[in-house]
Amino acid sequence: MCKLVKWLLDVKLYSLLSLLFLSFVSCVNAQHSDQIPIIAINETVSQVNINASAQLLRTHTRNQLSQVQALEGWSQQTNNIPLNKDQALWQRFSLSYQDNVDQQFLLTINNPSIDYLDAYVLDDKNRLLETYLVGAKRDLETRPFNHRNFVLPISLAPYQ
Repeated sequence: MCKLVKWLLDVKLYSLLSLLFLSFVSCVNAQHSDQIPIIAINETVSQVNINASAQLLRTHTRNQLSQVQALEGWSQQTNNIPLNKDQALWQRFSLSYQDNVDQQFLLTINNPSIDYLDAYVLDDKNRLLETYLVGAKRDLETRPFNHRNFVLPISLAPYQ
């Protein structure tokens, strides 16, 4: 079975939309909202669990980034129901960087069995700044870091 998931991280001035399958996430109370959850961070933050604040949306695998951004029905409710071969799971969250120095953070997806993981970094006007196309069925050279898990760099400028 092909594991296909997509994810949306919205940074105050940057947004990350990526493909992510989270089989290890347990159910939480359903909360439907079109507001992207905000996670405040600064240079002293060493680790943040984004799953607690992220929203998820299942779509058809053919849906593109621009289509998914316009969809409603995002929820913090997760489940362990496997995706069908024609489904993708998108995840989104927002980072608000509260410091006055440039800082690079590493987004680590601790599920090395994801077949395809596409991550998109957008600015506050939804312009594409960065794209990562990684996954267990993609060449290792596509990964920014040679690591067992998927590790994606996110650079933030002051107060983004």
